[in-house]
Order: sequence, then C-alpha cells, then structure tokens
Amino acid sequence: MRSRYKKGLHTLFSSEDFCGLRRITNFHNETEEYRPKMIVDFLQSTPQNVRFQLVYRDYFDWLPSLFTWSEYSAIEGARFQDFDNFGSGNGMSSIVSWRFIDDMISFEHVTDTYFLLNTKKEHTLGCNPYNLWKHIKKFIPLFEEGRASLEILDIFHNHGNYSRDTAMETEDIGTRYICKLPNATLACQGSRNMTFGKSNPTPMDFIHADRIAVAAWRNGLFADPEAVKPKRRAVVDSIIGRVREDLNVTFLDLPLECLSEEKLERLFQTSVIMSKEMMGEGGYYGVDAMKERFQRNVDQKKYCSVKIDAILADESWKEFLKMADLT
Repeated sequence: MRSRYKKGLHTLFSSEDFCGLRRITNFHNETEEYRPKMIVDFLQSTPQNVRFQLVYRDYFDWLPSLFTWSEYSAIEGARFQDFDNFGSGNGMSSIVSWRFIDDMISFEHVTDTYFLLNTKKEHTLGCNPYNLWKHIKKFIPLFEEGRASLEILDIFHNHGNYSRDTAMETEDIGTRYICKLPNATLACQGSRNMTFGKSNPTPMDFIHADRIAVAAWRNGLFADPEAVKPKRRAVVDSIIGRVREDLNVTFLDLPLECLSEEKLERLFQTSVIMSKEMMGEGGYYGVDAMKERFQRNVDQKKYCSVKIDAILADESWKEFLKMADLT
C-alpha cells in the first residue's frame, strides 16, 4: 500500500465477506478486538484515508449463493472422492433440507453472535451482509477522526434514486459492482462485453448431480458397484450429460422439492428487516419492489432442489444409472 501510494495509486482490497475480521473467540490468545485493531493500526500507518464499501445484497438473494458456495466447495474440496470416501461433501445436502435452514431464515438466530458461535455456524451463516455491516460499524470509530468511512454500495439500483435499473437487472453481480465504482468506465464496458459459455455446467449442476450419484450408490442402483466405486466424478459427469444433452433440460426441470410457503415468508420478512436497517428509510427501495425481486427468485426456483426419491423411482433413470457409461 505504501509503495502504491508513492506512485499516486489507490489500493482496493476486495473480500467476499470480511469474515477474517469477525473474530469472536479466543484463539492463540486473541481477544475479540484483536483483529479489527490490527487492521486499523496498519491502515492508519499510511497517509491515506480509508473507505470501506460493503455491497448491499438482499438476504434472500445472498442465502442461495451461500448454499451453492458451501456445498460446491465441499464436493470440489473432496475432489469428488470415491463412494467410500466422501471427504467433506456427502453429496446429500439440498437447500430445502439444509442442516440449519430453519435457523437461517430466522432474524433472531441469524443476527445472534452467541447463538451462531454455540451452534458452530459463525463462519457461514454469521457472514451475511447485515452482520458484517454491524461489525464494521463498530470498528470505524477506532480510526482517527475523519480517516475512515463506511459506504453501502447498492449494485441493484441507480445512483441516488433507487429506482429499478432494468438494464442492470440482467447483469451478473461482478459487473454490477465494477460499474458502480468511480472512474471505472473502461472496466465496466469491458465487463459488460464479456461473454460466457452457456453450455458449461454450473456449480449447481454438480451439486444436483452429486446428490443423485450418492443416492444411487447408497441404494445399490449400479450394476457393478466395485467398478463404479472409484469413479464418483465420472458418474457425476455422466448424470450432467444425461440431463443437459440427452434430455435437453436443466436440473430445475426435473421433479423438485422447494421451501414451504411458511419458510419463504419467514425468509422474506427477515430480509425486509435487514434491508430497512442497512439502507435506512431514505435509501430503502420499498417492500413492494423487494417483494417483486423475491418473487422472481421464487419463480426461478432458487429455493428448490432436485427431488431425489422421484429420480430414483423413475424407471428410465434406474436403467441409465445401471448401465451408465463411465469411460
């Protein structure tokens, strides 16, 4: 940072969640304030002012992303181990039956530091934008007066008026963030001009396929279990190929199980509370607009997972899994 400052350059540190600053346990004799103070002391040693930008994101939009990241990281981290060694991913988790979904849609639980700590959910559930906003607000006063500020960056709406920007609605989150940064016109245009292969499997494809593969293994549906056992990744790839190429559909066109209406309503109300506190009455863009965004997520089946029992009961799937080509 000092070297860049001498060259007249700004420094932008980017982090998905700043979880490293949320130290609430004593570890190696660290106190609760140790890490924030360490960061503050370092930043104050430079002559620059510091501006923290926290990207606002509706909680109901953040939650499916957390699920995808958590589950995909687990199976990818295990490198799709064979069917006797699941590693950190067991291939059986769905967003509908996720092990603490009831806690994740409760405002009282998702914002309670000690509940999160005692239930060992701090480093996943505890890193939602609302909790990080509260945390960063606490250590801004540790800086010398006027040296630091906190800005909530709303990447979903136009500057100032918070009316819906339909053009930005179609862009990915990375592009929205870049296009909101000052003096980033060229970077914004470049990001908007990027194209991505739509045929590439997504992380959710791997999650759905891995759940089907593990369930098939546990139910003894493979004709030669010993031959299949070390080929978990090959089975997953084969399942993705069947869905995307042979059936020419997506996994969300298969039989699904989704969050109940009661749970969806609880998730939405939690999101409303967080948004009002973070954005304030002047910046908050209204319950009606928020409800519209939430309903779009529901319509896009973001709170659904493949219904495994229905897949395993389907005769065509049974035959496919039995005779799957794993070469």
